Amino acid sequence: MPSYFNLFIRGFKRKYLLNHLIFLPDIKIDVIVCSPGGCGNVALNNYLENYCVSNNYLKKNSIHEHALMHIPRPLSCMEKKKIKIILLKRDFEEIYQSHKKRGFLRNSLVWYGDMFSFYKYKNENYLKKKFFRFLKNYYEAWDQYSPELKLDINYNELWHSAEKIKNFLNINSLEFVNKFPKYKPYDYKKY
Repeated sequence: MPSYFNLFIRGFKRKYLLNHLIFLPDIKIDVIVCSPGGCGNVALNNYLENYCVSNNYLKKNSIHEHALMHIPRPLSCMEKKKIKIILLKRDFEEIYQSHKKRGFLRNSLVWYGDMFSFYKYKNENYLKKKFFRFLKNYYEAWDQYSPELKLDINYNELWHSAEKIKNFLNINSLEFVNKFPKYKPYDYKKY
């Protein structure tokens, strides 16, 4: 278990040093899928990996494996490089419950830039309000990204968004829509 000091430092880095810690390579990046977690990010990234350069490619070949995971705001270079973003959205309560069931609440707060993720951690009411505040900040930061480069998809619509994603990313594959993943309930038992 990390010490309070380590949690503080990790949160500080995500809040203040993100542009200095993540360096996107000088390659054509087709898309970066963003979400605060609990929104189908992994399923979508695993599928997109077959058709374009996205999070999974970057994770495996270029940058620290968790650097783009739930990135809390756009990097300063992203719009300059005209990187397309798919922003996955979901009801805050559903996101919270997803993280809670998997035991990810504290780590997620750190990923969002919380330097005091350990403060009142056992106070459910305080923790939930804090988590919702960070979710609000997360989406407000991404709302500033260029609308021409961003596709917002709600989690409930994700599994029926293949055509929209295909058009947004200019994917020419005829099988992209037909093989698009179907909704599968999350297996919380593995946590």
